Amino acid sequence: MPSDTVIQTFLNTTFSSLDDLRNVEKVISQIEQTRSTLREERTEETNGVAEDDKTVRSETDQLMEQLSKIVDSDDLMALDKLRSKYGELEVIEVVRDGIMERTELKRIQKLDDLYAELNDKLSDFELFDLADGSGKGDVEKLSKLKELHDEVENFALQKKSNYDHEVGASLQGEWVTFKDELDEYTGSLNGRLSSIIAENFKEKLESTLKNDVEGFDKKKFSAEETRKLNGDFQAVLELQLLDPINSNPGYPSTWWAMDCLCHSFQVRFVYHFEGNNETNRLDKPEFALEYILGFIQKTLPAVKLLFGNTFHRCSSAGTFDNCFITSVLSVAREKFKSDRNLCLPNEKLLSHLILELQKFDQRLKQDFSYRPIKGKEWPGITYDLILSYSVVFDRWLNNEKEFVNHRYDEIINEKDAFVIDYGFVESGHTQPTKSAINMSNLLDGITANYANLPLEYQLKFLSDVQLKLLNFYFAVLKQGTKALDSLGKNDEISFIERLCRIWCSADYMIELMKNWGERLFFVELWNSINPDNECQNTFFDSVIGGYEKGILDQMPKRLKQYEERQLNRTMKEYFQSDMSWSNATSVNRDPSELELPIQALKGDLLYLQKTLSRFNFLEVKLYFSEVISTYFEKNFVRSNRFNEVGASQLRNHLDKFYESLGLIKDFKYYARLSEMIDLLEGRTVGEGSGRLSREEISNLMRRKVGGKLSKLAT
Repeated sequence: MPSDTVIQTFLNTTFSSLDDLRNVEKVISQIEQTRSTLREERTEETNGVAEDDKTVRSETDQLMEQLSKIVDSDDLMALDKLRSKYGELEVIEVVRDGIMERTELKRIQKLDDLYAELNDKLSDFELFDLADGSGKGDVEKLSKLKELHDEVENFALQKKSNYDHEVGASLQGEWVTFKDELDEYTGSLNGRLSSIIAENFKEKLESTLKNDVEGFDKKKFSAEETRKLNGDFQAVLELQLLDPINSNPGYPSTWWAMDCLCHSFQVRFVYHFEGNNETNRLDKPEFALEYILGFIQKTLPAVKLLFGNTFHRCSSAGTFDNCFITSVLSVAREKFKSDRNLCLPNEKLLSHLILELQKFDQRLKQDFSYRPIKGKEWPGITYDLILSYSVVFDRWLNNEKEFVNHRYDEIINEKDAFVIDYGFVESGHTQPTKSAINMSNLLDGITANYANLPLEYQLKFLSDVQLKLLNFYFAVLKQGTKALDSLGKNDEISFIERLCRIWCSADYMIELMKNWGERLFFVELWNSINPDNECQNTFFDSVIGGYEKGILDQMPKRLKQYEERQLNRTMKEYFQSDMSWSNATSVNRDPSELELPIQALKGDLLYLQKTLSRFNFLEVKLYFSEVISTYFEKNFVRSNRFNEVGASQLRNHLDKFYESLGLIKDFKYYARLSEMIDLLEGRTVGEGSGRLSREEISNLMRRKVGGKLSKLAT
């Protein structure tokens, strides 16, 4: 069908580029010419057709006539009805695409024309209305400015509505290009309007307000003066709202009217803290920070009373307090940027500046409820000046690492680093070494340095500084634990004291880490990166586990080995005393040979009691019970034969150890040995105790002089 091909070819060539939007009327004319050509072709085809095809031709002519009307009116709804009646004929689809594209071209042309018109209006406003000698007053100029603002704002709204408009497939590429042009148009209009405001209105209105409020904190204003003040304040506010770039400023941008209220403060601040005045000291940033806080404390209530209602009537962007403080901070920001750069080469000055900035941030939050960012926690001026600059933060972090590492070396290398400080905590608690105390203070100081930083930076300090310190200290204690195995006999410090130094250091650090893990600060920090944790773990669990497994779990073994050596060394005289077991006729209840071993073990126990916590000391007494009971079983019960008197003598000597040392006669060790001696004494052992096996019982009976197997309950 030639007509479809002609239309399609025509549309594809006619709407091929965005340049056609300048010639829409010409395009419409061409469509009319093409339609006439189609009619002529249809007439020629009709000649010579048989009578029985007239009905089909009539339908075709009717369709073509309807399409012709639709092309005239751009009526897509009518075209959709034809699609429902005739189906998706190629000619209908070609016409539909053409109408859609022509509509979009008109839409684009309209926006393009509107931009050119607004550009001309802004130029006329600058050339004629704002020119000297224009004869137009300030009120008239502002009124015209508002009109232009509304028109530029309307253009931006039309642009946004067109962004959401769906275009035909063949215009997609052109439309994307024009979207970029629309963004440029909007930016250009906004920039020109903002420039007009800054160059022709802002300075004059600000100057009037600054003069009005000069020394306002020392004046009393009449009702008329107060109205004028608020009128000038409102004029600056409304002017900023007309500025498409600076309206509704968000932190750290400011309201111009608030800046005017801070003008006198700015002059004084620059004089005191940015010149050669003695108050401008790089090592004392707190001077300037306290000055700022004092100004806010004194001035905020007064300016809020004067201008608060006017501000909230004109703007809904933030509270008066927050917006005023933001303007105050903008005055000081440049000073502290400069100080920061000057402090960078000096680690002490930089750390001190950052510490004071953090304190300042907290004062603003706590004393003035400063929350300038709606729905978010304010990260602080510390973030603005320090953390947001990776070079500065990295320098500070490295400085802190170097300081901490240096302090750590001092702590570990002090002569009395591992001397136990018995006056630091109450008796009954683990007595820490001086190094453990100093480590605690160092780690608490680090926490104070970063406790108020945003999460990301808290984690850096925790992982890069604190956890590494704890691992360094662990390594030293671990090395000390290994060294216990190679102590010489003539060492100035006893084995038991060295053992306790390591034990107490590790136990004290574990206790600290457990307490830290339960602090709200560390709980919130841990849950922020483990939201499903439900407080089941803490930040320090893995480090605590390392201390427990690598050090504390080694202490009982080392202690028991040492006490075994103590018994072997001090029981020699007892072995050589010709003590009789198998033919004893009376019990030697108080052999002098036991005094040395008892005193040796008692000295160790007293030292352990003085040094360890009550809980740990109870466990230690059980270790001693195990060592003594095992020693007696191995060296006496399993190595000798006993009559009943000899067995009673052995019990007497065993009990002397327990009673002299105040040990617990426990179920596991003492009760087992006591049951063995019961058998040797001829007593009946109760059934089901489970302490001795049948084999052990049989062996014991063979060691009993004159024993009778019938006495056993088997």
